[in-house]
Amino acid sequence: MLVSQLSRRRGVASAFLRISCGHDLTLATTFPEPLAFASVASSGLLPYKPQDFESTNIVRKKGQDVLHDPLVNKGTAFGQAERERLSLRGLLPAKVLSMDAQINRIMEDYIYGKDYIDPVHVKDEGVTKEHVRKWFVLTQLQDRNETLFYNLLLNNFVDMAPILYTPTVGWACLNYHKVYRRPRGMYFSSDDMGEMNAMVWHWPENEVDAIVVTDGSRILGLGDLGVNGLGIPVGETF
Repeated sequence: MLVSQLSRRRGVASAFLRISCGHDLTLATTFPEPLAFASVASSGLLPYKPQDFESTNIVRKKGQDVLHDPLVNKGTAFGQAERERLSLRGLLPAKVLSMDAQINRIMEDYIYGKDYIDPVHVKDEGVTKEHVRKWFVLTQLQDRNETLFYNLLLNNFVDMAPILYTPTVGWACLNYHKVYRRPRGMYFSSDDMGEMNAMVWHWPENEVDAIVVTDGSRILGLGDLGVNGLGIPVGETF
């Protein structure tokens, strides 16, 4: 049986719990005598209240619903614990990037833009700024309205195939870390061994017709691109 007991000593009130075995358990909280509060109030000063605390947001969404909500989405800045709780594991690249790192990338886009074309790409792949401009138009449309996107693609396939796949997809893969917007695939790292079966349930679709897999190496002869290689499976699913 638990019995609560309150004792006063040297102007400090301490709370104790006496348990049946005869030992005292002291609670962590101690507080001044009421007279101490009265003396502070009479002096015109308010009691001290700590202000150094971190606010907490309660997020009730899960998975891609979180990533599609601009009010709660932090992109790759979500920590590992947050990814587990919000069912984001596998929907984001494994590397956690700080908000400062994301800000630096946005500032790079703000100052220089995304349509920079390395002269090597122009020489070897034939990619131009016009290719990149059209690639952005189509991929942004796909994010907004896939029905319209595929209708457009079916009616203009010959013209748009070089934009969505080679040669433009090579440029897209090399710059995928800069143009990343929302997940169109899943990411699995060596840390996920033995847990992939559980992670695939984070994908929002129950019916999957095809799966395209890559380890990120030898992408179009460009070498090992790591997670940037996701642009190839995305392009293959068109």
